[in-house]
Amino acid sequence: MFRHSAPSALALGAVVATLTGCGADELTEGAFVDPTEIAVDPSDFLGEVSCSPNPGAARAYVMTLVLWQDASDTEPFVVGSSRPGSCAVVTGFRNVIEGSRYTALVDVYDIPSTSLFPFGGPSSGSRQMRDASGANVTPRWQTQCGGGASTAAVAVQNARVFARPCDPLSLDADATTRLTFSPTLVLGSDTPCDVAPAVDVFFDDPGLPATTSLACDAEPVTYDVAAGTYEIYARVDDGQDVLGTTCLASVAAGTTATPICGPLTSLGNARLDLGSLEDGQGDPLCPTGQQFDVFDGEVALNPVPLPCGKPALLGPFDAGDRTFEAIVYDTMGALQPMGASCDVTVEPGRTAEAVCTLAATP
Repeated sequence: MFRHSAPSALALGAVVATLTGCGADELTEGAFVDPTEIAVDPSDFLGEVSCSPNPGAARAYVMTLVLWQDASDTEPFVVGSSRPGSCAVVTGFRNVIEGSRYTALVDVYDIPSTSLFPFGGPSSGSRQMRDASGANVTPRWQTQCGGGASTAAVAVQNARVFARPCDPLSLDADATTRLTFSPTLVLGSDTPCDVAPAVDVFFDDPGLPATTSLACDAEPVTYDVAAGTYEIYARVDDGQDVLGTTCLASVAAGTTATPICGPLTSLGNARLDLGSLEDGQGDPLCPTGQQFDVFDGEVALNPVPLPCGKPALLGPFDAGDRTFEAIVYDTMGALQPMGASCDVTVEPGRTAEAVCTLAATP
């Protein structure tokens, strides 16, 4: 059982100072004395739950400090609660009592800290959060750090001590992992239909179906996915040119992520990799330590020789079929008898992989 009472002057001092304990201590002119502090680190308790602006993720948390008289105490005293803070930063109570034992209760919310308001005001030390309308807000997750009296964190003078270990959060049993794509991501949100009438969407994951002719004013399309990183290719026809862009999305378990897309363009790039080719004698065509040049007809595409062992990123080029010639040099700079011929279909707004075959050096 926890003992609750009006916070003492010491407790209120700790509560008021809580959010100043987030992150690194600031340096000031002259001598700086580190505060005596008990803190919690979100990385210790988030567990399966991610911290991000995506729906379903953790956004903010409130730390409630609990004081134990000794290692055998069974009725601890609740000191007070912090203001709501971001799940990306440490929160701590400063000016705690050196040598005393502390644990923490943690309430985690899936709404931002700027939308949470402690009952009684920001310096009240209240654990109860309210929204802008004054309605009570219930945390989505709750956990504790530091265990009980025997395992509590002991405050050390002029040092930050973390309440550990924390019980890690778990995803809700019905949590879904999703990726959502809106035409406005590539067409803009003001007048998307003035850019193009529709968008074609293609995923690098073969398990996700392409969405073609997605109307410019259509509602976002949502896909059930596994946690991971996804590359998405979006293509439009504005009536004059075919334009494209590449979008990336990092999806954490239990959240709904929105991709980030680059600007539409009619140009594309090519990636050329000689690493898998042999020289006809069973040896690598372009081993590490040697160099190569890439030509488009008579024009060298690289200003200085490229290192073997690494793919070359070339471009930008107009869309269409292209053939490049790769010329390989040994470690002394001598031209090798065998090189490569590489074919690629350049697509607007994305990087295409060139297919290279062994070829005699011209």
